[in-house]
Amino acid sequence: MNSIQGDLHLRNDHLNQVPAPAGSIRCALLAALLALATTSGLAASLYWDANGSAAGAGGATPIGTWGVDNFWSTAAVGNAATVGWTPGENAVFSASNDATGTFTVNVTGTQVLGGLSVEEGNVTLSGGILSLNAGASVSVAASRSLSLSSEIAGAGWAKIGGGNLSLNVANSFT
Repeated sequence: MNSIQGDLHLRNDHLNQVPAPAGSIRCALLAALLALATTSGLAASLYWDANGSAAGAGGATPIGTWGVDNFWSTAAVGNAATVGWTPGENAVFSASNDATGTFTVNVTGTQVLGGLSVEEGNVTLSGGILSLNAGASVSVAASRSLSLSSEIAGAGWAKIGGGNLSLNVANSFT
């Protein structure tokens, strides 16, 4: 099988290969990668995980304080070492599937996030400010709930999912 690289031009009913300069291809590729890296759609997901590197989130009610506790895992099943919050990432409650109860996570300071999801349990976020990046979504899975007693700041976010979202304090979002 033949492969063709570069631009193709049709002349006199024949396909002629015209190779593109290697430098221009590299520059175009680099520009495209840089553009992708600066979009909010590339935010990683961090999972609330109160039990460190043990699998799961730490039981049915993994309480803690966002902005103080290092309760964020990069592993959806919660079996990786936990770290502090990284601003701009997507916050997911919670790691694995054991956080099935009703629990409160206190929020300190302003936490900047690319999105917010509740996959398990009924979560209340209380105190502090959650600053959502433009284009962020707040996702609440069916039969789940998110009660926000934290101020929501930011612009251009949307609620998705079949679960309930309650906004309980004055907010500054647009």
